Amino acid sequence: MPSCGTWLVQSFLQRFSPISKKFVDSKGVRAVMDGNGTMKGYYGLKLKEGYYEFHSAELAPPQGNYARNYSRFCHHEKNAHDYCLAWTTSRLQDPSSGGNFYVADYGIKVEASTDMMVAWRGEDFHGTTLPDVDPSKLETDFQQLGLSIATGGRLLKVLQEVKRGEVLEVDLFKRVAKLEDEDYENGRI
Repeated sequence: MPSCGTWLVQSFLQRFSPISKKFVDSKGVRAVMDGNGTMKGYYGLKLKEGYYEFHSAELAPPQGNYARNYSRFCHHEKNAHDYCLAWTTSRLQDPSSGGNFYVADYGIKVEASTDMMVAWRGEDFHGTTLPDVDPSKLETDFQQLGLSIATGGRLLKVLQEVKRGEVLEVDLFKRVAKLEDEDYENGRI
């Protein structure tokens, strides 16, 4: 039987991840790896005891994040798709130790655990509760790992810069990271 996370990833990819029209510019540049809509994907995923195949699915956005002990204040963002996904793959503490996910717009708190997945609209205010641990002992006394699929709004801007020859394709994600750092430093995120 597939894990909760496996089933939710499959459901998410099939139902909620199509790239929003707002992330296709007037020249048809899309924030997705699909040959501008000409390719459909066939791929497989091996998780624990099972192998799962996806046929004729829209290919995934070219951005995801891995995190360890992620914690973030309440925020919202514009993404290349309407829904974001976070999957906690490992967690050693119970939910009373903090680090839980919440969607402030709806007053929902999701208590963190291993193999927990949550999907939400990136434009809704969301964040995490702080871990209940001495900050100097965060690396040793709190252990939470996970990944997310949330293609940030800066990606389309950088793809346009690549198309105009202002940024080399090999430097695409370095440029996206630089824009994220600038937004953070200027209080935009």
